[in-house]
Amino acid sequence: MVSIKNIEKKKNKYIIEFSDSSIEVFEEVIIKFMLLKKRDLELDEYNELLKYSKYVIHK
Repeated sequence: MVSIKNIEKKKNKYIIEFSDSSIEVFEEVIIKFMLLKKRDLELDEYNELLKYSKYVIHK
């Protein structure tokens, strides 16, 4: 499982922070995956989310 630590809005995108990385997504992705702070994602769901996201930011 992968936990969402924080979701922050930056202009027209959102930065979703996980424990070891962050991704930058548009609002449609937040809605599609019903992403909320403190939510745990299954690995399958997390991998699909990475496919939809345009930018992955590694810490």
